[in-house]
Amino acid sequence: MAQPQARLSLAYRNLDTLTYPVIRKFTKTTKELDLSYNRLSEISLVSAFEHLTALVLDGNRITSHTNFPTMPHLNTLCVNRNAITNLALFIDKIKVACPNIQYLSMLNNEACPNYFNGGTPKQYHDYRMYVIAHLPTLNMLDSTPISEEEQAEARQAYGSLARATAPPASPSVPQYFPNPYSPNDK
Repeated sequence: MAQPQARLSLAYRNLDTLTYPVIRKFTKTTKELDLSYNRLSEISLVSAFEHLTALVLDGNRITSHTNFPTMPHLNTLCVNRNAITNLALFIDKIKVACPNIQYLSMLNNEACPNYFNGGTPKQYHDYRMYVIAHLPTLNMLDSTPISEEEQAEARQAYGSLARATAPPASPSVPQYFPNPYSPNDK
């Protein structure tokens, strides 16, 4: 009996998309999928890998607008060297698609200002605080463990901001037309 394929590497294959034969052959057994350095911009077929815990998409064409399928078991995601420019949009997608994410690496993307792309230490710190606040299950970001102090600082910096920008619980809607059934309008 064949041993399950825990790790599948399709790196450096000039793939524009995943093909059904590959998915059919490896979907049940793959836990770690490396799709590095291809030409992928659309990854919806990754959802077929039911037991996926790690996904490496370094060096592809992933953008802030790339839709990530729901991957409830995924705890590791690497998207270094892509075209991610809008941090808020991207992190919102990851938060929904990967509810158990523990490790995220986004280096060498415009949305992650750091040494590699001309960002300042302050910009990287702000980026880090934003991501930590919005992905509370993270343990490591860009190869650096997340400390309890960073978690507290991120909650302080972005936790109150998130509550302040939420819509009111019962918004008042102006009445432009009187309600003919209202008891006050007799």
